[in-house]
Amino acid sequence: MTAAGRIVRAEAQENADLLWGLRGGGGNFGVVTSLEFELHRVEPLMYGGQLTYPFATAPKVMSNFAAFSANAPDDLYVETLLQQNADGEGMVLFDVCYCGPAKTAEGVLAPLRAFSAPVHDDLGPTQYIELQRRNDGSNPHGRSYYVKSGYLQGFGVSTAEAIVECVASFPRNASHIGIVPLGGAIARVEPAATAYWHRRATHALVLVTSWQDASDAEGSTQWAHSVWSKLEPLTTGYYVNLSGSDDGSRRTQAAYGDNIARLRMLKRLYDPYNLFRLNANVQPG
Repeated sequence: MTAAGRIVRAEAQENADLLWGLRGGGGNFGVVTSLEFELHRVEPLMYGGQLTYPFATAPKVMSNFAAFSANAPDDLYVETLLQQNADGEGMVLFDVCYCGPAKTAEGVLAPLRAFSAPVHDDLGPTQYIELQRRNDGSNPHGRSYYVKSGYLQGFGVSTAEAIVECVASFPRNASHIGIVPLGGAIARVEPAATAYWHRRATHALVLVTSWQDASDAEGSTQWAHSVWSKLEPLTTGYYVNLSGSDDGSRRTQAAYGDNIARLRMLKRLYDPYNLFRLNANVQPG
């Protein structure tokens, strides 16, 4: 270990409480100017791509996916998107990355493909970097976005049906509802071990609406408020990097769960005047 490495580790021990707060409390306690991290080794070639189903099959596909995702292996990541295509037609899209052994990929993904007849299927061996950047074009510079999110403690048939019902009201823009898988290694850490509390959530539910023309802003955000009023009761808390400027203190407290008291104590110690407040803000205790 280098001398610098020894110093960093000594500082980490000295500031253990602050580092605990940074791992979930983030920008409430300062600005990280440098960090050192270790990479996980992965093969350059993985198995992934996208599966797309017509919206008419959404109830069946989503219900089947709810059962499938409950037993999916850690090596499989499937993000679900319900959105419209360029012609304004609804669709269900599975964005897939499987980083397990290549010889097992087809078997692991066979149930996903069997839900219904997909209208698009480009799953196959793919470079990891291509999987990482394939959706970059859907978020072009210059667009405006409004986001709401919350955690799901389970993803059952009733939740799937509620989401599908909301999608039917989509406006003609780049709106979508995403269901992001959690669990796995995230859930194998105790909630109080870091400031990030929602270790037991199985998925994150994310509602996104965006627009290019400023005249569409009010209509898009009103639609999002209407839809989220129906979806929020299914959730608890939210990922603080997806917070909106209009998220109130009630939602902020729910985001940190039972860790909120310790975070408030740390805030009083390190930032008693609440300088770092443009975030999912923890008020000094």
